[in-house]
Amino acid sequence: MSPKEYYNLLQAEAQEKKSGLSKKIMTVSVARLLLAVVAMGAIWLYWGAPKVIGVVDGICVIAFLVLVKYHDRLFRARALEEAYIRIAKDNVARMALDLKKAPTGDEFLDAEHPYSYDLDVFGKGSLFSLLDTTATRNGMDLLAMHLQNPQDVRAEIKLRQDAVKELCSMNAFRTTMRAL
Repeated sequence: MSPKEYYNLLQAEAQEKKSGLSKKIMTVSVARLLLAVVAMGAIWLYWGAPKVIGVVDGICVIAFLVLVKYHDRLFRARALEEAYIRIAKDNVARMALDLKKAPTGDEFLDAEHPYSYDLDVFGKGSLFSLLDTTATRNGMDLLAMHLQNPQDVRAEIKLRQDAVKELCSMNAFRTTMRAL
């Protein structure tokens, strides 16, 4: 499977899961509302019977809290699927060299640097824009440092290449780590 096919499939699957999760979120929202209505209705109907109100409302509160926890898990799962969709779209655009939404690295521009300014290492449509798929500020800073100050340490370069080769076959792992 080509990388483009992989990311298109990932996007389609994530979109389908997101849609299902959105439906579940709506269902849980309605269930929570109904529990609140039942609890208030029990108070109104059984005003003179505090034991009945206590039992009904206690059950409603416990069920409501369980649904709140489940609702939170659904929102987190949907956010993860949204991250998968964003990653897939970003990678398909990157493969087509559509770097309009990619980070530019403008903060690393240095007109005094021996080559980075002349060779468009940073800026719109730059090498940095093509390579930067980092998820943290530290990762972005490290990438910029390596682009500005490449090391001539062949052993370290070989180790990095070996790590990249190993990760190349781990699409799901890489995508999940980036999404998380």
